[in-house]
Amino acid sequence: MSKPVAFNYVKALERIAELEAEVARLKSVAYLCDGLACGDECPNDECKYTLKIEHAKNFKYDMGTYWETETND
Repeated sequence: MSKPVAFNYVKALERIAELEAEVARLKSVAYLCDGLACGDECPNDECKYTLKIEHAKNFKYDMGTYWETETND
């Protein structure tokens, strides 16, 4: 029989807090926009950014993950 594994609730709660902070940080990242995030026409000619990674100009989606690509801009 295997020994029971001790579970440290304090460490688990600390880790959860770290992950929640990381999620909040990731939600606030602005990406260069591909020009399609607002539909057919962007309402603001000055705006070049989006919070949606699926509309990021220099990211591609492959095998369940977004990958940054190089740009010539």
